[in-house]
Parts: sequence; structure tokens; C-alpha cells
Amino acid sequence: MGIATHKNLHTTVVSQSDNSVRFDDRVAIVTGAGSGLGRAHALLFASRGAKVVVNDLGGSTKGEGGSASAADSVVEEIKALGGIAVASYDSVEAGDKVVDVAMQNFGRIDILINNAGILRDKTVTRISDLDWDLVHRVHLRGSFLLSRAAWPHMKQAKYGRIVMTSSTSGIFGNFGQANYGAAKLGLVGLSNTLALEGARSGIHCNAIVPTAASRMTEDILPPDMLSAMAPGLISPVVAWLCHEDYTDTGNVVEASAGWAGKYRWQRSRGAVLMDKPGEEVTMERVAERWGKVGNMEVPDHPASHMEATMAFLKQIEDHLVNPGKAEEPVDPVETKAEATEDAALGSSDEIDNVFATMEPLLDESIVNSTQAVFMYDVTGEGGGKWFLDLKNGAGSWGKGEPATKADCTLTLAKEDFIKMFTGKLKPATAFMGGKLKLKGDMGKAIALEKLMNKMK
Repeated sequence: MGIATHKNLHTTVVSQSDNSVRFDDRVAIVTGAGSGLGRAHALLFASRGAKVVVNDLGGSTKGEGGSASAADSVVEEIKALGGIAVASYDSVEAGDKVVDVAMQNFGRIDILINNAGILRDKTVTRISDLDWDLVHRVHLRGSFLLSRAAWPHMKQAKYGRIVMTSSTSGIFGNFGQANYGAAKLGLVGLSNTLALEGARSGIHCNAIVPTAASRMTEDILPPDMLSAMAPGLISPVVAWLCHEDYTDTGNVVEASAGWAGKYRWQRSRGAVLMDKPGEEVTMERVAERWGKVGNMEVPDHPASHMEATMAFLKQIEDHLVNPGKAEEPVDPVETKAEATEDAALGSSDEIDNVFATMEPLLDESIVNSTQAVFMYDVTGEGGGKWFLDLKNGAGSWGKGEPATKADCTLTLAKEDFIKMFTGKLKPATAFMGGKLKLKGDMGKAIALEKLMNKMK
């Protein structure tokens, strides 16, 4: 089979039958697929073997009117190239109906591209309530409703890929686009949350920040820029975010004109606004230390709310309790009884002994409240890998890799592992002191304290 190339002002799509990155047997819904980015996405997915639901209300860029011709024309394009597609003419606010089209025609839904959008640009004092509400209803509420409708089907299949279409107007702001910018940054928050909620079920969610020629930009960008920003140059990035081999989730990726980059949040290391515990924070102190608050020379880049919170709590602890030291204070001198206990735990079976002591305490209430599999990567002599399954049955433990993927991996030295599980070292203190490293769902690690408290 040869390669077919289709070009116009708004898209460049290449279809090839022998590509290794394909979507055979996958079903994709693409909203706003009657033109521009959505059309390019739909054509690319179909050219790589996916069955596509081409959703488009067929209205104007301001969200007025409707027509079946937009979706129908793209469906015909796909079919003419040997692909499989059906049309959906519903508004994205009718998310259940759009998903029903996929289920009734193809029996599943694997991929959802929330791409539909409108513009009602006006400065903040001129934006009417309707201008605000319509933009949010299409971009933010529509993406939520469609994602919610697709979620149960993806969860049952233990697989799903969702892409939210954000914008630099949301990340940086843009004159005259208060309604659009607020909705677009809201989509980043929605994407991040769905990434967390879907991780256990194999549902990944990421956000794309595209700049491309479209109906909404053709009156803004000059012709030479329009031709250089064909939507077809962005669609491969979107498609890759939806492939089964792409396993990241919760990312924000920008793409334009044959370039792609990834965003991450950064935060200054900040400043502690008190010098002793319980001291009042004054405006004068804030003003005095404001330069340090805003110093971005050596920024932090926390990847979760847990990391963000732990980072500033450690700074506060270091400043108030342990100034000038990077690590937590040395534990008080152990009593003779404690030293004897530690010596007993110094055998080669010490970690097994900890888990064996824990085993009688496992019950359905702990499993039901935790619902997580933990992996322990214990470093140093006598270390290794152990797992604690608090997701299945009445709970279990063992040495080596768990049968199912761990929700959270904890890396720490052997002596700190023993101290943590015998109540001598709090997990939060270990984390803030750099003795405990967490990877995965950090919120689950907090639930471990219930079990540790029983062991004390």
C-alpha cells in the first residue's frame, strides 16, 4: 500500500498502512472534529487503524447554529481512504449521547479527545454572562461531561486515554480572553485530577497545549504563519499521548509547527516568615523577606500536592528546629532495652520479622480503607524488595515483586524501615528528612500510619 497525503490550509495528514505505531481495534471519540485540529486528529487516528466517532455540532466559532455537514464531510473523507468512522452531531454537553454513538456502533471507547471549542473574545468589562457561560459550557463543562460519560466504560476495560485541549491563553493569559483563558486552565486542573483518579484503572489523562491554524485563528494569524502551523503537525503528538505504549499521565504538553515541549510547575524555595514556633507573622516580616519569597534562581518543582506540602514543611522544620542542617536531628540516645531490641532485629531475617509481626494485624477493614499495593525497596546490607498487598483479600506480604503493579514504592535504608514500623520514626519525618523516598500515589502512603500505629 502506498502513502496518501492530503493538504490544505488547515491540515496535513499522512496515512500509511505499515506504520508500527497503530491503533488497530481501538475506538476514539474526537470532539470538534469537523474542521481544524479535530479533523486532523480524526484523520490521523483513522489512518492508523482506529475506529473514529467524528463529533461536531456544526455551529459557528461563537457557538451559534448547527449543521450535520461538518461531521459528515470528515466521515466521508475517512471512509474514502479505507477507514472506519461514524458521525455524532450532539453538543459536547450531551456527553452521554456522544459516548452512546461509540458504544452502539463499536461496543467500546478507548480514546477521548476533548477538542471542541468556541470563542467569544471581549475585554473583561464587556464580557456578558452569556459570553462567559457559553465558553465554559463548551470547553470545561463539555470536557467534564464527556469524560464522565466515557469513564465507566474505560474503567470496566481497565484502559483509557483522555486528552484535554488547553491553551497558552490559559497558562499565560491573553488580552480579551478572560472567559477562554479561565476555561482552558481549568482543563489542566481537570486533567491532573482525572490522571490521579484513573491511574488504578489504567486510565491516563494528559493535556495538550496546541497553537495551530484553525477557524478560530485564521482571522488572527497572517497567512505565512497559518501555513506553518498546520493542525496535522500537532496531531501526531496528540495521538502519541493516546497510544498504549505512552504510559505517562498528568502531563501538560505544548505542540506547534513541528515542535513539542512539556510543562511543569515551578515554585521558589520561598522564605519562612517566623523565627520561632508560635511567633506571629507580621506584614513587616513579609516585606522584609519578600525578595527571598520571589527568588526563582534555584526553584523547586513539586510533582504533587504531597510533595509541595512536604517541601515547605521541611523548610519550616529546618528553620525553626534544626537551622543550618539539611537532615533531621539525631534521635535521642536509645535506652538499653531499645538497643537490645535493635540488636535482635539485626539478623538477616529482620525485615521478614517485621512483616511477620504485622501479618496478624491485617484485616478487611485495613484493606478496604487502604486499597493499595506497596513496594518496599530497602537499601543497604540485608535489604532487598518486599511488597505489602492491602488491596486484595485480607492483605498479604512477601519478598520480591508484587503480582500486580505497586501503587506506591517506598525506598529507604534498612534501619529506617525498622524504625518506621516500630514507631520510632514517623513517615512524615523520614520523608522530610530525606530518609524516605516515595514514588507513585503518595496519598496512599499516609494510610500506612493506621497499620503502624497498631504495631506500636
